[in-house]
Parts: sequence; structure tokens; C-alpha cells
Amino acid sequence: MLDRIRRAVPERLKNIIRRSAPSADADFWYNAWDSIRRASSGIAVTPESAMRCSVFRSSVDGIASDLATIPLPVFRDEAGTVPQKAKDHPVFDLLNKRANPEMSATDARTLWQAWKYQYGDSYSWIETAEDGQILALWPMHPTHVTVLRERSTRQLYYRWRPPNEPQKILFPWEVVHHMDLSEDGLVGRKLIQLRLNSTVQVIKPTNLVADRAATGPTSGLA
Repeated sequence: MLDRIRRAVPERLKNIIRRSAPSADADFWYNAWDSIRRASSGIAVTPESAMRCSVFRSSVDGIASDLATIPLPVFRDEAGTVPQKAKDHPVFDLLNKRANPEMSATDARTLWQAWKYQYGDSYSWIETAEDGQILALWPMHPTHVTVLRERSTRQLYYRWRPPNEPQKILFPWEVVHHMDLSEDGLVGRKLIQLRLNSTVQVIKPTNLVADRAATGPTSGLA
């Protein structure tokens, strides 16, 4: 049944609202970071170029790494009893030991946090068995995911385009979505979008130092 529904979704998504691409006349504060924004200095800043700034990268890495080491307890809530920690629950191991066969929980959670600060959102595909048991959490790069909403039913979908693979349409219960500050509750705003000029002020002196090291002293400079 679920497979039949999934095959019907792409046809229905022809009539959707694409949250990652607001209309051209939308207010600036509601615009998505579609490609490149420029600060008042005229320097182009993207999530990728910001991470080439050592100060910005170190800040994101430090915060993400620290948060990833905090234990995430799982509780079992049974009627008429006080919730108890459930370390024997499969989800506990996914969040605290190994997120998937290729990544430890700490590495995956560090990546999720870093992507959230860099792009405003982080996504993971929830791999499940036929009986519904959660098997693994697989990070999905934010640039490969688009949040969609069907106009008629208001149903939310995630379009995932993994490199060199067919696109996948996922339902909300198949995705773990962490978002930063959001204007609509669907997609987050990028940290560099909120602090664009401050980021540029850090990037520009760094670039000048690199240029000076490469070209040597110039006239008028000691």
C-alpha cells in the first residue's frame, strides 16, 4: 500500500508549493538562500565559502562537536507509571552509539548540527524494516533535499536527490529534520544569512592576509 501511494506522489506534486524557492516579490526576510547573497561590502558569501573562513568553521565545528557528545536519553512511557530510561530500546543505540553501519552516533550528530548552522537545516532518512523497526539514520545533504507542500491537501513531502541515484519522495515520518530559526516552521534560515555582514568582516581580513602572504609586501606597507 505504501509503495502505491509513493508512486502516485510525483504526479500529485505537479501542483505544489516549493518552500525553498519563494516568489521573486517576496519580502527579503522570507526569501530563501537560493544561490548567492552579497553583503553590503559586495563580497559574495555562500554556505560553502563561509566554511573556508577558519574562524567561522572553527566556531561551527566547536559548537556542533560539543552538542554531539551530550547523551540523548530515550524514555519508555507506560500508562500509570513514571517514564523510565530505556537504554535497551533500538533508538537509544542509534542516537548514542551508531547511527548507521558507516557512522558513529557522535559523527552523525556532529554533521547534523554543522549542517543546521551552515545551511539552516539538516535532514536524515529513517531506514526501516518491513515491520516498521528503525534500522538506521542516514544523513541527507541539505543541498540535495527540497521541502514540498501539496496545495490541495497541504501534505508535506521531502524530495531527495542523492548524487547518481534516482530521486526519492519521502513522507515526514521517514525524515528527521532539524531546522534553525525559521519564518514558517518548514525550513530554517542559514546562520550566515542572519549574520551576513559580520561574517564578511571576518572573511575579508582573512583573505587579505592570504593575499599578502602570496604576493609579498607592497609599496606603502611595512
